[in-house]
Amino acid sequence: VNANAKLTLSATVDTDDPETLALKWEARPEGGEAAPLDLGLAASTPLSGLTLVVRADSLVPGAAYLFRLAASDRNGEAAAALRLEVNQPPLGGSVQAAPNEGLALNTTFAFVTSDWTDEDLPLWYSWRYQVAGAEREASLTEMTVSNTEYTTVLPVEGVETEGFVVRLIVVVQDALGAQASAEQGLIVRALELSGTEQARFVDDLLAQSEALLKNGNTEATATLVDGVTATLASPSAPAAVDPAAGGGEAEMGEEEIEKRKEQRGAAMSMVLDVTSSMAPSTANVAWMAETTQGLVAAPAELDPDTVDRGIALFASLVDDTADPSTDSAITPEAAAAMCMGLSSLSQAGGVDSGARARETSAVLESMGSSMLSNIADGEEPQEVASETLTLLVSRADTRDPSLAMFAEPVVGPGGSAVSLPASLGGELGVESLALQLVTCTIEPHPLNSSNASLSAGTTSISLFDAAGGKLQARRLHEAINFSIPLTDTPPLDAEAGSDAPLVPPVQCAFWDQDRSGYFTEGCAALPNPAPRSCRWCGALATRARSRCWWRWESEVFHGPGCVWAASAECLCTHLTDFKALQQQEVGSAEPPPGAVISGDDMTSLSADDVLKSALLLGVLGALIGSGVLLAWLSNMQFQMLKQRNVRALMKSHGTGAMWLKVHNGVWTWSLGEEIRQTGLLSAKEQKQLLAGNRLHRFATSAHARTKKTGAPETDQTGVMAEPPAGKVPAAHVKSEPSLHSRYPDNPFAEQVLQSAMLGRATYQRNIPMFSHLLDSQALFGETSQAYMDCSYLPSKYSRHRGFCNVQLTPSSGHPLT
Repeated sequence: VNANAKLTLSATVDTDDPETLALKWEARPEGGEAAPLDLGLAASTPLSGLTLVVRADSLVPGAAYLFRLAASDRNGEAAAALRLEVNQPPLGGSVQAAPNEGLALNTTFAFVTSDWTDEDLPLWYSWRYQVAGAEREASLTEMTVSNTEYTTVLPVEGVETEGFVVRLIVVVQDALGAQASAEQGLIVRALELSGTEQARFVDDLLAQSEALLKNGNTEATATLVDGVTATLASPSAPAAVDPAAGGGEAEMGEEEIEKRKEQRGAAMSMVLDVTSSMAPSTANVAWMAETTQGLVAAPAELDPDTVDRGIALFASLVDDTADPSTDSAITPEAAAAMCMGLSSLSQAGGVDSGARARETSAVLESMGSSMLSNIADGEEPQEVASETLTLLVSRADTRDPSLAMFAEPVVGPGGSAVSLPASLGGELGVESLALQLVTCTIEPHPLNSSNASLSAGTTSISLFDAAGGKLQARRLHEAINFSIPLTDTPPLDAEAGSDAPLVPPVQCAFWDQDRSGYFTEGCAALPNPAPRSCRWCGALATRARSRCWWRWESEVFHGPGCVWAASAECLCTHLTDFKALQQQEVGSAEPPPGAVISGDDMTSLSADDVLKSALLLGVLGALIGSGVLLAWLSNMQFQMLKQRNVRALMKSHGTGAMWLKVHNGVWTWSLGEEIRQTGLLSAKEQKQLLAGNRLHRFATSAHARTKKTGAPETDQTGVMAEPPAGKVPAAHVKSEPSLHSRYPDNPFAEQVLQSAMLGRATYQRNIPMFSHLLDSQALFGETSQAYMDCSYLPSKYSRHRGFCNVQLTPSSGHPLT
């Protein structure tokens, strides 16, 4: 293996009990003086998966390492090991350049490298340069055999703060791919030119480039194109500003801008010719991507034809890497250059911005799917970002829910986040699942007149299988949770009264290409705006406390205390382009006035009029009946979808103490409030769902000494009623003395004990149902049966209402409820 490349190891484990299977990777150096390898830092994948990826430059050249995978399940243990030797790169070389100082695009420099030794011949050479203080390295030549000497001009000058230094770099590679490099610093200053001289100089460079291209010298042509780009971007050449794009007045006249557009267009034609003549390779893809990115860096100086050719060029580079017959891939540097170039092209004026945004987003999505071929399951996500476009790609083994894609939300560079359910791989029928998250801040699709945008552009979510094929995620049984950052929220009136107009809530909408619009079917959004302090306590709080309360009739939060959340939280059963929207009209705080019908209007219809209109009334009745039937069927389908989303919401929040919420010192059951506030169910459906969900039942053994002299009566709800006068039952329960010391913060257990001793089970208290479980062994001993059933009844007119039935059945005697 080569130290300069990442190492990927894959394992296969056969087990009869996959649920208890545990894996662990280990590595250690063998022989030599190599330092111990900290695999936790060197690996970009979890050490508990079937795939291990070690980052580049983590291994010591010339050393040997033993990688071992240990596997265990409840049936036993096993292990497998692999010994790898790290290839030694070329050694001993140096580089010289003459002269040591010169002018960009004017001085001809001669480079030579020598004295390289390696056992794996032949050696390959490539020349590059880097401006001191900059991160980017740019190519001068392709990787070729025996290219030990090269003569050229340098297309850029150094930075004054760095002493005008430009580093000349030679990269040497042996026959097995191990690389080494050597460099020398040169002082390169800019050629001083006036505006008119600069325009003529660029024309001369383009003429020289065309001549070199005709002679087949593609490397020198690409170098001069870089020079054209650098000259047009130099401080002595003021950049054009497009007034149509909101940039103010142009710093150059219209004639100068048109001249620059012509020059950039001619340079783009040469880049296309150079790209078509070069053999596809990873280095060449990166070279052409960086050259094109610099050429289109000024959107105001691009005409529509240049924009089209720039998008086509990036698309062809992506296609080259997607072709399995070519040995090429998209490096992180190439991906960053493409993303910035596509961002510049999407901002070019003179064309439909929506169409440009769609085209550039499509190329970025294709680039993401090509990048997935270089990502292993569980490896750290790769991401790139620019001014208007962001991209994140990640891959995971669906059989391992512990991997990051399923264990926690995947957050993209644009702020959007996606949480994939662990059951998604099984539902889609794939073992390896890849996620692609693309955001475009320029609106690619037109908005409906009734909607207002709350997010910049769109967020596109796509899934791919192991072979890179796009998966159709539709009508999923378990919804996908994602968030979209809100950037365009309108201000809220902090002094608005109860009669103020309602603020339309956030809606999670998707783009339907067939209907050419945004729609919300299959998606739900958590309420937003919402209370400031407690996201899910607004429906329980009074107006005086929170100043932001829940409007049942409109299903929105209302009041001067409401605030916008930073993101729209969405649940959807399908994947496409998404956007956070706001309806312009939701209703008002007060009901609209009813229409007034006079008595004359009511008595003006005679029986003769009705008979004459019998046919019309029949047709109208049939239409109304058909409409009611269709509406009922549509509502049934929609209700099923809502129920499925509710179950996904319930499941995504887990069980146990996670359901418990505290507001002003009061324990509340958050499940009912979450279901209520999502607006997924009507009030009647909420009562049916929550009252029928007996979520808290258990039976344990206990020992009790109980004597019961009377049985209390119960009402129809199952809650203990007050016993008749003179018939108060007595119950004697012996509890362990350590009850209060074991449960000092458990008022619920204490209340149950007191109720049992008094023979009463009715009390009104906010019960912490999901925090403190009734421990019947601590209360009553070892052999009795204790049974508790708690239900929550949401009510439109009360903040909270609930009841718990506790039935204790000792080993002998009547049950005590």
